[in-house]
Amino acid sequence: YVHLYLNGKYWGLYNPCERPDHNFLANHLGGESENYFYAKGRKSKASDDRDGEPGQSKSRFYEANSKDYSKMPFDEMRNWVMVDKSIASVLVYGYANPGDGHQYYYGNSNDPPGPVVWIPWDVEDSFGGGGRRSGPPSIKSMIKNKEKNGFMAFWTNIDFRMRFNDLVYKHFFYDGVMTDNNAIKAWDWLTGYIYKAIICESARWGDERSADPMDRDDEWNAARLAVRNDLKGRAG
Repeated sequence: YVHLYLNGKYWGLYNPCERPDHNFLANHLGGESENYFYAKGRKSKASDDRDGEPGQSKSRFYEANSKDYSKMPFDEMRNWVMVDKSIASVLVYGYANPGDGHQYYYGNSNDPPGPVVWIPWDVEDSFGGGGRRSGPPSIKSMIKNKEKNGFMAFWTNIDFRMRFNDLVYKHFFYDGVMTDNNAIKAWDWLTGYIYKAIICESARWGDERSADPMDRDDEWNAARLAVRNDLKGRAG
């Protein structure tokens, strides 16, 4: 987390992150960035997709999405899709239900040929307690809206579905990272970490344009507690 200034003017508290483009994929998966394809997807409309760098080959990606996975051996399927990472992106969206989503990046290595991965993006408007447009989690809509980018095709593979179930079991039960206690513990740590910094944020966005200033101990704390309460039972 950082305090951002633009030409000396305080602009608020920010959480910088890497844009999951071809450079990101090369940094995390190895190789050179020019050997990767990536694009940004949004909702379920193909017209919403935004291609990455000019000249990148999409052939590997399209081939991965045109496969019949229903009878494909699972080890072969892993050559075409990063199974665990792509399932994780769906679980994150299903759990958090971002109001501005779902948006995601996807890509793959072309040289050497590699599997496709989906990465969540633009998830700051999450959870019914804090987001303006979000609400109860809906994993069904996430899976349905992944149809154009292969997820429904993957779902036809029984081993893929079993792996999906295994990861749900791992993360949402028996002290997994998405169980209520662990999610609330992470939320408490995060909000405690930025607690003092929120004073500056409230001065920028709560005081400057308002005749009735907002502050940390009332408005922000209420929003923090609303999200915290919303996490109770969410794993279920």
